[in-house]
Amino acid sequence: MRLDSFLIADNATVADGKLYVHGGGITRINALSLPLAMSLTVAVRLLVEEDEIGTTKRLTLAVTDPDGSSMLPPAPIDLPIERPGPDMLPDEEMLLQMTVGMALQFTRGGTYHFKLTIDEEVLRDLRLPVATLTQEQLKRFTGQVPPRSVGQ
Repeated sequence: MRLDSFLIADNATVADGKLYVHGGGITRINALSLPLAMSLTVAVRLLVEEDEIGTTKRLTLAVTDPDGSSMLPPAPIDLPIERPGPDMLPDEEMLLQMTVGMALQFTRGGTYHFKLTIDEEVLRDLRLPVATLTQEQLKRFTGQVPPRSVGQ
């Protein structure tokens, strides 16, 4: 199994074989103040290899704070890998798409980690820096919330 896409978004869902992403590709949070409560969604798209059909893979998404402490309770998901319908073409890629929504509390600045593991193998450790804006940064935006910034 290979990772094709792994991103943090404001919201995402899978429907009709498509991955719908709203506000995707979050790479940094510029907060006006901390702590900051936020709802985020992680969107995942995996490429399935032919020899994996008929197996079960264990997927785990871990979110840790700058100290490495877990922000979510462990919740591994066992994914049975099944052959798609008979109308699949011989050279067509087999995809597995999913989203995981979460409510997080960012208590302080630093780098948070979103780690995707399948069967104990880390496929991606996505780093999400969280910082508070300085007074100088706030002045530059003269009353506006800066792009990619959240919080009040």
